[in-house]
Amino acid sequence: MKQIDLFLFFLILLPFCGFSQSATWAVKAVKGGDAFPVHVYLDDATPVPVFAIYNEGNDHFMDVKGVHNGKNVSIKLVRSSDMLIPVKGISETGEILKVKAIDSKGGILDVKGVSRDGNTINVCAVKGENDYIPLMAVSPEGVKRTVKGVKFMSENVEMELSGVKVLAHLKAIPTVEVGSIDKKWGLQASTDDGQSLSVVAINKKGREYPVNAIMAGKHPYLMHVRAEGSVDIYVKFVKNDNGVMVTGIDEYGRPYDIKAKATDGTMYGVNGGEKTGNVIPVYVMGANGATYPVKAVSSKGHEFDVKGIKAKKGDVEGSIAGIDGEVNYYAHIKALAPAQAEKK
Repeated sequence: MKQIDLFLFFLILLPFCGFSQSATWAVKAVKGGDAFPVHVYLDDATPVPVFAIYNEGNDHFMDVKGVHNGKNVSIKLVRSSDMLIPVKGISETGEILKVKAIDSKGGILDVKGVSRDGNTINVCAVKGENDYIPLMAVSPEGVKRTVKGVKFMSENVEMELSGVKVLAHLKAIPTVEVGSIDKKWGLQASTDDGQSLSVVAINKKGREYPVNAIMAGKHPYLMHVRAEGSVDIYVKFVKNDNGVMVTGIDEYGRPYDIKAKATDGTMYGVNGGEKTGNVIPVYVMGANGATYPVKAVSSKGHEFDVKGIKAKKGDVEGSIAGIDGEVNYYAHIKALAPAQAEKK
């Protein structure tokens, strides 16, 4: 009897174990009931399937790559004078590789960035003029993420990869439609006893500035996190001798403490958890070791997750040009739709 009970226990546990393992989610062009595979083509015309790379805790900002013989092929939106932005594979030696979708009749479709919303770019297979099929990452269990071009920099060149000028990263992210909504969302955390904490940036004189998530376009796909005073105060992860810290940096390069404030005026620290893949959780550090996840909350009560995001390898993700020189930061901090919203 005990053996049967143990067997049933493992049967129940198995789906959860499977979902928690590293996995690849097929990238497809999806419209209605149609789903067309997407491939990157090597120099010898070998088609390599394109996947979003999933790890538990990293499903807010998944890498999109070709996977061939255990090696990854980077896929980016590359700089071009074309009206539609080319999506290309980039080899380790800087060779530019074709990325195509294949429709149900064997037709070969270009994959392009077709329109922009704030700091994200809509990526589709192009079937004809104004006939676009959006790209999605689909898990083996049927969970979906939208594949988007993502920009962090205002310049046309986001980075260079093997000598190729990259206009935007290609990532799979959760998206949730929230309808017409205010562009500014407050940053908050809730304690176990239901107390609401508001996140603020504090300058050297002790002045406080509310920290908000701000929509860059019409949709809250990848929201900026910053405070607004006489100048913008960017909220970033910064790496120093004390580790990786949540810090405010204004347009002049001046530092700000980032704290969570209770209604009685008590201040709590804000810091990051363990990095998983591209993502770092952001927590309020409560009493007795308690941690409370930071959320962006809309005027209509929608809650988005606030996460540290790394798009580049290494300790320097970017820099802010201050009066006394550039201030480097380790990771962006953004608000994104909750990943569990699309889990089945």
